[in-house]
Amino acid sequence: MIKIGAVIESPQTGERLIFRSTAESSNGHLFQAELTTQPGPYVVRSHMHPSQEERFVVLEGLYGYRIGNRTGIGRPGEVVVCPAGVSHSGDMRLLQATVLLTAVADFIRITSPPLLVQDLAFPVLAAIGRARGYRARYPEYAGSGTTVA
Repeated sequence: MIKIGAVIESPQTGERLIFRSTAESSNGHLFQAELTTQPGPYVVRSHMHPSQEERFVVLEGLYGYRIGNRTGIGRPGEVVVCPAGVSHSGDMRLLQATVLLTAVADFIRITSPPLLVQDLAFPVLAAIGRARGYRARYPEYAGSGTTVA
């Protein structure tokens, strides 16, 4: 059984999860954890919880999300709630995405929007993103280069 205060870290993604409340500590009523991610690209694949809502409290930074067909950006202090049974995912912001995708365009191309749109719009959006402080790489968070299996 997971204990309150237990920490799980992923060197590959830079995620850190601290358990704040468990089924055992709340008589099965609440699972609560604090998730920390590194700046830059971070994507939570679309998923849903059949019988429980999920809520996020943004502690710092910005958190892009999609709940059902609605997208938004959570800011510090805001609470984002996803009802039970509704698909949701986390995503990076548009300007951060264009900075990254422009930097790796020789190696990776997303399938939508069309390539012509990417070739025309992304460099402009990436320039705006760089002017606002976004980078394609954050070496200070990249780790030692050691592979952990």
